[in-house]
Amino acid sequence: MRFSWDVGFGSHDRMVTIKSSDFIDIHLSMPQLVFRRIEGRLNALEIGFDPMEETMDIPSELDSLQFDQVLLEFDINNGFGFSVTPDLLLTGFDSDTGDSVNILVNEKIPSHSMTTLTFDKNNSNIVEFLNNWPDRIIIRGRVYVGDAMEVSSLSSEDFITGKVRIEAPFSLSFPTNVIDTDVDTVNMNKDSREVVREDLQGGRLAAIVENHLPFGVEVEMRFSARDTMVYENPQLIIGPISIRPGEFDPETGKVISSVISNIDIELTHEDLLIFDNPEVYTGILITIPGTGGTLVRVYDSDFVGIKAYVVIRGRLGHERFTSKE
Repeated sequence: MRFSWDVGFGSHDRMVTIKSSDFIDIHLSMPQLVFRRIEGRLNALEIGFDPMEETMDIPSELDSLQFDQVLLEFDINNGFGFSVTPDLLLTGFDSDTGDSVNILVNEKIPSHSMTTLTFDKNNSNIVEFLNNWPDRIIIRGRVYVGDAMEVSSLSSEDFITGKVRIEAPFSLSFPTNVIDTDVDTVNMNKDSREVVREDLQGGRLAAIVENHLPFGVEVEMRFSARDTMVYENPQLIIGPISIRPGEFDPETGKVISSVISNIDIELTHEDLLIFDNPEVYTGILITIPGTGGTLVRVYDSDFVGIKAYVVIRGRLGHERFTSKE
């Protein structure tokens, strides 16, 4: 680094004596030097960052799924005049088992570019990474700017940003799974309870089930007078009822239309006695059959929807009475 300087001096019309031993001494101090912009070659300038941690909330009902095709994409926006090389380590932790799986990212990104790095089962261990069902993902590493060959400039306004995403759909196989819904409350009014208790003529369960999954399911409805006993010790069980799969494209595996099932089941006098309570609690068990090793493709738009009500028939005095709960 070179500096040039000029010194001006004079006596302002006064007579002075100059000796050969006289001299000028300048001391330059720069405790901190900040460049707004530099040009030239960079010999892999290292930029570090603090580890970043993300949590994943995975429902316990899904942790037995096994994935076959997963797509992980890094979007990197390089705002430097030099190429950059991310040197990253992604670690997925399963806190329950203590297992972890790593993914390495080390790719050169051209200057002033938006680049997408794609990782799949053919060029990485992303399938193993996701099949470990991590509940924590930690990203560590650094970014190297320049490669000692490029000639460009670097300014205080340059930047680099990145984004990570996992693409759906997934091809997966899984064993038989049973999913229970949240418990709902049915409030029984006084007239309806009186009909059940004193003048019950009959009743039925009516339900509409919409299946937008590429495989069939079984639905079972459970009722109890205690919210804590709906699944452990129900007083009334209706089902299981088999529901056909949605109509799907055999090539893509994507459901193109739901299958609607209308269910109408007559209930016995004994079945209906559960409704002689101020509050009746109900839950639904959905059994998803295993694929037997066959891969199926599930999209984020797939679902099972259920709407149901109970019709109670009775007589109040000499008039027929019907109540929907």
